[in-house]
Amino acid sequence: MAPPAASGASGTGFSGHQNTNNTNIVTRPQNEGDFVTLVLDNGADRMKMGFAGDPAPRFYIPNCMAKLKGQLQWLIGEDMDSVNNTANLQYTRPFDRGYLTDWEAEHQIWGRAFGANKAKVDPAQTHLVLTEAPFTPSPLATFSTQVVFEEFGFAACAKMPAASFSGYRYSLMEKQQQQQLGHQQGEGTGVDAVLVIDSGFSFTHVVPMYRGKAQRAGVRRVNVGGKLLTNLLKETVSYRQWNMMDEFQLMNDAKEALCFVSQNFGAEMAKIRPGGGPSRQVRTQEALRRNFVLPDFQTTMRGYVQDVQVQGHQQTEAEQQVLSMEVERFVVPEVLFRPSDVGLRQGGLPEAVVEAVEACDIGLRGALYNNIVLTGGNVLFPGFAQRLHTELRIRVPEYYSVKVQAPPDPIEYAWRGAAHMAQYQPQIFVSKSQYDEYGAEFIQERMFDGLW
Repeated sequence: MAPPAASGASGTGFSGHQNTNNTNIVTRPQNEGDFVTLVLDNGADRMKMGFAGDPAPRFYIPNCMAKLKGQLQWLIGEDMDSVNNTANLQYTRPFDRGYLTDWEAEHQIWGRAFGANKAKVDPAQTHLVLTEAPFTPSPLATFSTQVVFEEFGFAACAKMPAASFSGYRYSLMEKQQQQQLGHQQGEGTGVDAVLVIDSGFSFTHVVPMYRGKAQRAGVRRVNVGGKLLTNLLKETVSYRQWNMMDEFQLMNDAKEALCFVSQNFGAEMAKIRPGGGPSRQVRTQEALRRNFVLPDFQTTMRGYVQDVQVQGHQQTEAEQQVLSMEVERFVVPEVLFRPSDVGLRQGGLPEAVVEAVEACDIGLRGALYNNIVLTGGNVLFPGFAQRLHTELRIRVPEYYSVKVQAPPDPIEYAWRGAAHMAQYQPQIFVSKSQYDEYGAEFIQERMFDGLW
């Protein structure tokens, strides 16, 4: 199967935004010889793509295809941005439950991304850095390596979990901070042990890292991601107010704009239960209620949060359709900490962190608890870091220090780490000739370990 031709138009809030100033750049950072290095954080919702040495991704591309109801033509990637009413779109996502399974769709999306409308690369002269989810079944992981080398024909590839790149970036930033503080006469050492929490579209992973290597025995997964949370919000408001079951993107926008993590879920719920008296009802109606104005696709094309000062003024339904959110604002994100609330038979994120650390060597545990870094879109919920710290402090022995760090760029954090690693750690790459000699399975094993 040959790569499809790149044609047509190209390509939150927790999502990032494309750096439109760079869309027409033709020149690219050069490596040794005539090779360039393309860095692709292949997220299940959106891909972040750019070149080694870039300070940030150049492109954010929806990692899906869609077609309008009743039509046969597929819209790929950013083509979907031209559709105002996303309820009219029928989506096809290459990822199923966090794993890349539909290569027919992904091949078309990648072909568009790598082609003339976006990256403008010749795979034969390009090294590819690619993220892959932990616990990816071996047949799927091996097949992706085959696609990279055989279908697209990249000259070399480095493939690791996003958490590996995040751990590398965290250690690098700590080293730079130590140098700025004059640690050891400017010779910063960084940190050897990092615990990366990557909460994305499909899953939340907890990955302990030591000297650049993921400690496989300690990797844990919570089966809650942004997609589940958006679907839960969709169902909740559809039962109580408007039917929003076909409005995934609109409800995703509402979730990102209005949801937050409660610092004491039990106390919050106690205040809003029926029979609590007028004061508790005031708490619900005055403090929690926020209005999300739905688009009419005539004067407004996207939903937005209504100003608090305007909420009390009555408007006719013909003028404005408003989605009122109250308890949903903190009940939905709570699933990250209490998956059993929606019937998932597993512990929440705090339990996963403790299990991950306890599965590692006892000599690493103190350093891991002291170097927890949050990445992924879900960590942008207000109150996420504070709540996690509180929950861990209850569960972690008092002789361990607990430090939870929320970087300012959690969505781009792994990509930035990958872009830097690709520039300064050439040993992470596997060449096409090595792939031809040793095969996909051997190469896959080496790629996961990825020392830095």
